[in-house]
Amino acid sequence: MDDRADAIVYRGEIAAYRGDQAAFAAARAEAGVLVVGQSSPQRDWGWAVSAGDVALAEGRLADARTETVRIGGNWAAWGAMIAAHAALRSRDLTAAREVAVSPDLQHKLGRTFDIQRAGLEAAIAVLGGRRDEGVLGLQAAIADARELRVDRHPAALLPEPM
Repeated sequence: MDDRADAIVYRGEIAAYRGDQAAFAAARAEAGVLVVGQSSPQRDWGWAVSAGDVALAEGRLADARTETVRIGGNWAAWGAMIAAHAALRSRDLTAAREVAVSPDLQHKLGRTFDIQRAGLEAAIAVLGGRRDEGVLGLQAAIADARELRVDRHPAALLPEPM
């Protein structure tokens, strides 16, 4: 049932990205019925990442931050990146800096997270008034992301307007 439940959640996530604001909550509730009574931290963390991403896409930054406390284990770095996105989009430089040095982003997580961390540092530089440094850092992160075909693009970290 986990695979079917996951598919329902991902279907709801896609519908939410397409503008259906009720889709994700409905999908999560539908999937929850399939797994009631089952314990799976991995599933719960994955669904919380999806919920945080949807909240970010819909501009619900407080909800995105709330979801990050539900993310743990080997998913914790994704929670930290969601928190970083929320901080940057709300222009909270202090919170963004705190996330950048959080333990969840400090261990060796692989090149994808190295690119995300570089993008985060570049966005912090831009938000902190060091635009030239930030743009150069972001260009390097984007080039690395393209080389690896990373699906979470570092440019998404930039505050609007740059």
